[in-house]
Order: sequence, then structure tokens, then C-alpha cells
Amino acid sequence: MVVLSHQIVSVPKNCYVGDGEAFKPGSDVDALTHTATLVTYGTPSKSTSAMSRTVGLPLAFATLQVLDGHVKERGVKGPCDAGKEVWGGVLEGLETVGLGMKETVRRGGYMPKWW
Repeated sequence: MVVLSHQIVSVPKNCYVGDGEAFKPGSDVDALTHTATLVTYGTPSKSTSAMSRTVGLPLAFATLQVLDGHVKERGVKGPCDAGKEVWGGVLEGLETVGLGMKETVRRGGYMPKWW
């Protein structure tokens, strides 16, 4: 089993008290909590582990994007440099095989004072 979870709290830029101190919990700040979660299991009938699926399939979909001529850039590129022509196809491919992230946004959130 592989579990991946991200939780990001965002607040408007003008909500800081000063000296980098974050807003107080329970205040009237319009904080948003963004959550993205992925849970997947291995498939014993095919002898594939969850780890091999979450590592191998993104690479396979990126390779298909290059081989199919959808990627014009060449050389070593980071995710932001390569652009949506690479990662867009990878995300679509992952969705088709059931490895999509479940994303939610809710009002409210908490940022620790040390942040």
C-alpha cells in the first residue's frame, strides 16, 4: 500500500501580524485548506506492488508523451520547465489507471506560529 497526502493552508497575503507572525487560530481570516490524497494497493494477481505502480507508471506515461511527439522540449528539464505538455499527459494517464489524486478545498485552517 502507498499513501500520499498533502495538506496546504493558504491565507491572504495581508493576514500577517508582523515580523513573520502568522494569523491567530480562530480569527476571522479566510484561510483555505487544500488537501490532495492518493491511496493505492498492489495487485497480487499481476504481481505488481503499489510502489512499482506509483513509480513505474508515471515514467511510462511520460515516455509515451515523448515517443508520440507531444513533447517538443529536449534535454533535462524540471517539472515547471517542461510544462503541461509533459505532466498533463502523465496526470491524464494516471487518472485512467486509477492513480489520480483526490483533491478537496475547505474553508478554515491552521498555520503553526513557527511557520
